[in-house]
Amino acid sequence: MRRGWFVFAVLIAAVLAAACDSSQPTVGGTTTAAVQIEARANVELYDCYDRFLGTTFDSVVCSGPQPGSLTNRPVPWRYSFRVILVHADRPNDFEIVGNSIAAQNGGTFPTFGDVARFDVVTASAPIRLDEPPYNFQNPRRVSQGHPDFFLGTITFLDGRAERGPIPLPEVNILGNTSSSPGVSPEFTVELHSGDSVIVEAAKQLRGQGPDLFPLNIDPSLLLSGRLFVNGSQTTPNAGTVESTGADGAGLSFNYISD
Repeated sequence: MRRGWFVFAVLIAAVLAAACDSSQPTVGGTTTAAVQIEARANVELYDCYDRFLGTTFDSVVCSGPQPGSLTNRPVPWRYSFRVILVHADRPNDFEIVGNSIAAQNGGTFPTFGDVARFDVVTASAPIRLDEPPYNFQNPRRVSQGHPDFFLGTITFLDGRAERGPIPLPEVNILGNTSSSPGVSPEFTVELHSGDSVIVEAAKQLRGQGPDLFPLNIDPSLLLSGRLFVNGSQTTPNAGTVESTGADGAGLSFNYISD
């Protein structure tokens, strides 16, 4: 995260310079800034079924990857996140108002407690014939970013050993959840006129997360941020809203309230 810290320092310097150069007084009223973070990657598709023993549900079973199914989809990747607020009336100071950095690790960045949304898109899949005593229902084709890829027992068609279910992460941003695993939750902060907000996020290293990606294919895992001001998507004043595909890369941007 040396690069992330450098970007943060540059943004802080730019914000402080803008604040010091401004002769505008702080005025009444506030605006609400909201941030969403999403991760996307190149993944493959799997055919999944609900397996029943007679009329009793037994488990989710999936097989794949299906040939020629490489696609780009959301993935529930872990990331670290923080929001820094620079008050217009205190331009030489800043306040960390949202932070997933654990105090016990000395404040080093990052701690990966935040999780991007799942891909919840499904498509049709072939009917699977009964294999007594089991029968298979609800055929659907899903990506490696779908909850079924976590919940299911996976039979790999590329020679890998069968994999059982893995823990399903909870989609959240600093503990804020959403109404559905396919919806990005928001972190919000109230801004007065002239206040500046700085947003930082960084991806968990691929080797530290679940095995979600195709064999021998660069997943090009990207982390992106969206900023909304009073409900409308807004372009930040500076920084970048999307990481590179490099392992562990992050993003950092700032917005100055009118």
